[in-house]
Amino acid sequence: MERRGRQRNHSSSSSRGSRSTTAKSWSRGGTSSADSVQNATVSDAPPIAGTCTLMCPEAERAQRERLRDLAPFERLNGNPAQSSPSIAIKKFFRTMSSKQVEPSDVRPLPVLEDTLDYLLKLFDTRDYPFEVVHDFLFDRTRSIRQDLSMQNIVGEKAIQMYQKMGGTGYHVFVHCEVVVFVEKGLLRVQ
Repeated sequence: MERRGRQRNHSSSSSRGSRSTTAKSWSRGGTSSADSVQNATVSDAPPIAGTCTLMCPEAERAQRERLRDLAPFERLNGNPAQSSPSIAIKKFFRTMSSKQVEPSDVRPLPVLEDTLDYLLKLFDTRDYPFEVVHDFLFDRTRSIRQDLSMQNIVGEKAIQMYQKMGGTGYHVFVHCEVVVFVEKGLLRVQ
């Protein structure tokens, strides 16, 4: 019983990440002290420091060009197999952790700020259907949030970025667009 009490107290006094332990430490009959729980946590891994100076890492852009996996906004002269560093933006990938990622694949705060500013300018485009714009922006801002999280970036600038990405301005914009679609008969609301 003493073991559980220490684990519970340890978990409740620590950050969110310290609650998860690796299955390896428990399945091999590892020690049960609070110290071993702390040693097996995700939060012990040092945060990664991004070094990518582009909106999309070069290797990812090259791979997406080969696979013709470029969004309309990222295509150079409309070519689905060609992009450039000035318009390609890193996609969101679900299974990322700081242990699996190279620093050259993660964008530091100044690059993330520039990327977000670039993305927000796409709100006004009328060259593509609203759904295409929304899906692209949603995915790419999710990737920005992922890079912020993997580097444990906090502070006033990060807060401002989160507000821009998920704040009321974005949701008001989406709501207004939906209202326009409904009024034009382009979208049915059940």
